[in-house]
Amino acid sequence: MKFYNFFIILLAVIFISSAGITKDTEDTQSEEYSSVAKDVNDSAEEPKKFNYNETYGPAPLFSIGGGFAIAPGGYNLDTKLDIPYKDDLYIGPHVYYSSSSDETNFGITGNVKKILESEDPKFIPSIEAGVGILVRDEDNNNDNNSSYFLFQIGAGVDRVISDNLSVGIHLYNNYGTDFDDSTHHLALVAGLQIRLY
Repeated sequence: MKFYNFFIILLAVIFISSAGITKDTEDTQSEEYSSVAKDVNDSAEEPKKFNYNETYGPAPLFSIGGGFAIAPGGYNLDTKLDIPYKDDLYIGPHVYYSSSSDETNFGITGNVKKILESEDPKFIPSIEAGVGILVRDEDNNNDNNSSYFLFQIGAGVDRVISDNLSVGIHLYNNYGTDFDDSTHHLALVAGLQIRLY
């Protein structure tokens, strides 16, 4: 009888020990599988987006450029100053002059510019919008000037050349209205952007 009790206790100890070893093995395998799955998921994630301000630091940006005025056709001169506001937002004045054989337009707006995410720190896409005043000289005779409220939206991309210099191309849609009459034209501008420290 004593031998039988001893044998039962021995079997119970072996069973409990083997159950513990099995659980430890399962836990170890589960951790290994979790680690492998995490590595696979990490490698499958999108590349980390580039952050403009972390890379270059917020600084005022002065731009000057020229290009084509579209509808009416002609040439366009453009300058603006982007002042850091917060995160990837910039605010500042935008002045442009466009001339064609039919009319001349002079506009000034206060714009808000948003730097968009990019995977390449050398290419900086952006969008912007602003409101201001447009003076339009019809027939280029300086006799029939009209003033309008100006609404401007734009988009473009800049290519970084150095820490304080970039070149870019931007398209602006300019819409002026005095609530009785309206005018609309596009401007395609290539320009130089200088970071002011």
